[in-house]
Amino acid sequence: MTVDTPLARLGEPGLHQVVARVLRQLRSSAVNGAVPPGVFEDAAEQMRLTPEARERVVAALADMGLRVVVTRPTATVARSERSERALALVRQHIPTGHVTREQLSRFGRLAGLDAEEIASLPERAKMAGIVVLHDEPVSSRPEPASPPGREPEPAPESDGRTYDFPQAVAVARHLINGDRLRTNPGRRLLSATEEVGLSILLRGGVDRAGVEPTDEELSALPADDIRRVARNAFVLHNTRLVYSIIVGYLGQGLEEEDLVQHGILGLIRAARKFDPRKGHKFSTYATWWIRQTVIRAIADEGAAIRIPVHMHEKMRMVAATESALRRAGKSATAVDVALATGLDVRAVEEARALSKVTDSLDRIIGDGANLGDFLSLPDPTPGPEERLQEMLSEEAVEEWLAPLSEKEADILRRHLGLDDDEPQTLEQIGHHYGVTRERIRQIEAKALEQIRERLPEELRERIPAHLRKRSKKKA
Repeated sequence: MTVDTPLARLGEPGLHQVVARVLRQLRSSAVNGAVPPGVFEDAAEQMRLTPEARERVVAALADMGLRVVVTRPTATVARSERSERALALVRQHIPTGHVTREQLSRFGRLAGLDAEEIASLPERAKMAGIVVLHDEPVSSRPEPASPPGREPEPAPESDGRTYDFPQAVAVARHLINGDRLRTNPGRRLLSATEEVGLSILLRGGVDRAGVEPTDEELSALPADDIRRVARNAFVLHNTRLVYSIIVGYLGQGLEEEDLVQHGILGLIRAARKFDPRKGHKFSTYATWWIRQTVIRAIADEGAAIRIPVHMHEKMRMVAATESALRRAGKSATAVDVALATGLDVRAVEEARALSKVTDSLDRIIGDGANLGDFLSLPDPTPGPEERLQEMLSEEAVEEWLAPLSEKEADILRRHLGLDDDEPQTLEQIGHHYGVTRERIRQIEAKALEQIRERLPEELRERIPAHLRKRSKKKA
């Protein structure tokens, strides 16, 4: 005889023999139409159900009016809670409900999700009513800072033109001759042909256009050598480029004159490394080297405490992002900045802490006064009065210890730290003398009682209570 129930019609092999008994057990154990999870698990074990079969049994029991309370594993619950935390961050910081996959992965990392959970987060977001967009173009994301110790070559723009090198050299020579007659030659911008011609002259001619000169090679040349003159013309006509770049770096620890000097060094390096054969624009190429030199100078010299270059790049990124968020009328919390930059919250907070300006107490304020004169900081060096008081205190201690035996005085010094050393325990002192800690306590109590008898009445009560009790007990 078979039982015709939704449970029996599941078609699982071997269920027909036990389904009636299990069904009666589930019905008798149900409370307000709900089957306790432990009872259902026992029944599932009896029927040897697979996970898929268990889900079908739960659905069949629901059709029969029996609801099964299924417990989820703790790990699954924790994973779900982290995912919900990530989606809550999305709702809090993206009120429009439209988020890219890159932003979603950043929210997931903030919520502590692992790679597998982040991969499943877009589906969870869609189920929660959040619109997941395609990732934004790579060009709109901030470029990562160069790793420390490396100097990657910039990728300057190319105008796609080819040049007649001998003609470019002639144009460059004409420029150099004309600069001698101009009142302010630095105001004149170079044409692309003049840039190529100056670069060829700097390198030593058309035959050496592909050979990069070294600083030592150029420094050894006479001042009127055409190669050095060409380099100087390069720098002279691009000085305004340096001034336009350093504007964004003012107020970061270096004066404008210092920034200009470092920018010129970057410009000189760019002129030496510029390859005229590739058809690049020199201004674009030089911009990278100028910025790189200025950033390194600020990191090395712009603060009293040196900050690594890679950390300085993070600080600039965080500061720029905060400024952009505030201009847009948005909040600039650590979470907001972390989402916008791709950094984690801890890195953002660290960058903010390092951005605080460290000033010197010796900085001159005016009229010969320095910053330290205006701050009421305690002087760590004791003055004559403090030193005299200290000497009198030391003499007083020796006077009170004088009537004691050498051993008693040494025990008090060790236990109370009277020699400006760390106080020792009774056990440590006992180990030094080869006796028990109790014996050291007795000697100390006897010595303190001798000192107490010599104290004025009003000072006797200042001895610690536990020491008074010991001395009285000994007496």
